[in-house]
Amino acid sequence: MKRAVWIMLSVLASAAIAVPARAAGSGATVEIERVSDGFVAGWNAHDAKKMAATFAEDGDLINPFGQSAKGRADIEKFFEKEQATAMKGTTYKLESNSIRELDADCAIADWIAVITGMTDSNGKAMPPFKHHVVVAFVKKGGHWQAAAVRAYVFLPPPAPAPAK
Repeated sequence: MKRAVWIMLSVLASAAIAVPARAAGSGATVEIERVSDGFVAGWNAHDAKKMAATFAEDGDLINPFGQSAKGRADIEKFFEKEQATAMKGTTYKLESNSIRELDADCAIADWIAVITGMTDSNGKAMPPFKHHVVVAFVKKGGHWQAAAVRAYVFLPPPAPAPAK
């Protein structure tokens, strides 16, 4: 019995040494969720500076309407304009935030998000705007930041071909 326990412990120790340690752990996931939540809080406060602070200095974004900004200062200006016009009075909610850690300094988050409170150019209420966001996060100076953000809307699948 002692020999069997010794063999099992030896095998487990060998396996632990042979398998490389995971570069980023759950602490990274918690930090990335905190940054994501910071973006949402900034949006809901309509605070462009707080929203832009979640980005790396050289970060960039493309929104679901094809508009883009590059660099934190440009991103802040982008959000200032957006929050004063089309997104004024809206609420942002993350329905899900799935994070995949690629290594110690890089991760990808997939958000399913909804914007409510949008109005059209005539002031008429629009339905909730559900969209998907992919965020490439990098760790710089010990802090996780959004390096690249791509928001988009899934299209419905094409209709099947008519039967012959």
